[in-house]
This record gives sequence, structure tokens and C-alpha cells, in this order.
Amino acid sequence: PLVRLMTTFLSDEDYKVVSNRTSWGSSFGTIAIYLAGPLIITLASWKGVFLFSAFCGAVMLLVWNRFAPETEAGGMGTRSEGAGGMLAKKEGAGRGAAGGMKGFFTPLVVSIMLAVVLQGMLRDGVSTWMPTYISETYHYSNVVSILSGVVLPLFSVLCFQAVTTLYRKKLKNPLVCAALFFGGGAASAAALYLLPGAAAGLSVFLMALLTGCMHGVNLMLVTMIPPYFKSRGNVATVSGIINSCTYIGSAIFTYGVAVISARLGWQSTIFIWLLIASCGTALCLLCIGPWKRRFMSGNGR
Repeated sequence: PLVRLMTTFLSDEDYKVVSNRTSWGSSFGTIAIYLAGPLIITLASWKGVFLFSAFCGAVMLLVWNRFAPETEAGGMGTRSEGAGGMLAKKEGAGRGAAGGMKGFFTPLVVSIMLAVVLQGMLRDGVSTWMPTYISETYHYSNVVSILSGVVLPLFSVLCFQAVTTLYRKKLKNPLVCAALFFGGGAASAAALYLLPGAAAGLSVFLMALLTGCMHGVNLMLVTMIPPYFKSRGNVATVSGIINSCTYIGSAIFTYGVAVISARLGWQSTIFIWLLIASCGTALCLLCIGPWKRRFMSGNGR
């Protein structure tokens, strides 16, 4: 829904900027709960964390219903446009939506979806289990290990800004940006594998860099890809399908990291992170040419 709102009300250039800023929100929320969680657990109990989260959700519900704009049924115009222009846009949107998904699941798009699955595996798998890794490897308390997680969203914000700047001003192709940041994640995983247990600070830094790079990949593939399907009138559908792949990966690997680390140890787990990041890099590199020919040659949109 956010992608649909932004593509409806914003120009292409503004969409890129605002998508970046919107992504900061999830990172700031993560920082807030990493800081508040240990405090609430100490003062109350673990149940208090859920009550606090429910309160935040209720407040956001009120704010959203009060201030969020509405889009027309076609999702292609705003209330400020003239009646004739709106009718034309709604009719065009209806034609696009009717056959919008026809031919969508091409080898190119399926490859992108698979890359998003791999990104979700690393992004959520690593961030979920980093406190456990720090606790088991360096024997820190649970509170200290959880607080170390504050570093993760800080790096996410930096990577959001870096990948958006590269996309807007230099690289232009979202698959090039995704390949670059997948490669950065692979390099971080390789360093973590080659320096086992070197220092807690270094491990936190490398894991934060790995997850930050995956957030950059997510921004490119989940947020910057769907607007290329705007002419079909199904931006929200495309965004939802691609984004669902993130959580397929998350579901697989949030559980998978626990199983692999318990049976094979953390070194083998980190090596698998490296393999996943490398496969993601290769997939994005293979997609660069086909994406450019289909969507950036003036014929695809």
C-alpha cells in the first residue's frame, strides 16, 4: 500500500527520495525496541514488551486514519485532477489491471524474486540471531547482546542512503545496485568467516554491515522495481508479490539458522551466509542485461 500511495502522489524522482526516507522508519523503530526492550524487561517483564508494542500500534492506527491520503480505485490519479483527466487515467488503469499480470512471471522476474528470497534469508536470519551469536561466542549477558543489536538499524539507514544516492546519481539500474550491495554482503560474510571470534566489536560491525547491505538490496528490488510496472496499473500487486519473497526467505532462515548453528556450529552457519550472498550477487549480475533491455531501453514501461 505504501508503494501504491507513493507512486500515485509523487513524481519518479521524488518517489526514489521518499522511498529511502520511508525505509528509515523501520530502522528507527528497530532502534527504539532494541533500546526499550531490555529496559522494559528489567522494570516489568517480557510481557511488557508486547504491551508496549501494542500501544505503539494503536497510536499509529489513530495517526494513520487521521492523516493518510486516499487514492482512487484505479490508483493512478489524485483528487486534485480535472474530471476528464481522472476518467482517462482510471480507464487506462482498468485496462492495465485487467491484463497486468499476464507475462509477469518471466525468467527475469522469477530470478529477481529468488534474489529477494536470498536477501530475506540473510537480512532477517542474521539480525534475529546476532544477539545469540554474540552471547554464545563472547559470553556476554542477554541484555548486552540485545543492546548490541542497536548497531544493525544504524547501518541500515546508512546503506539506505548510500544505495539511493548511487541509484539516483550514478548507476540508474536497480539490478546493478542490488548486485553491488549483495557483493558487499558477501565480502562481510567472508571477513566474518575468516576472522572467527576475533573481537566482539568487529563481529558486530561485520554482521551489521551484512544486514545493512541486505536492506540496501531490499530497497532496490522490492521498492524500486515495482514502479517500472506502473503503466500496467498493478504497482501494488507487483510490490506485494516481490515483497512476499522477502518473508519466504525470512521464514526459512530464521528457523534455519537455529538448526544449522545447533548442528554444525557458527562457523558453518557463517559459511552458508557467504554462499547465499554470493548466489544473490550472481543472480543480480545475470539479470542486469535483460532488465536493461526490457525496462530501460524505452520499450518496457
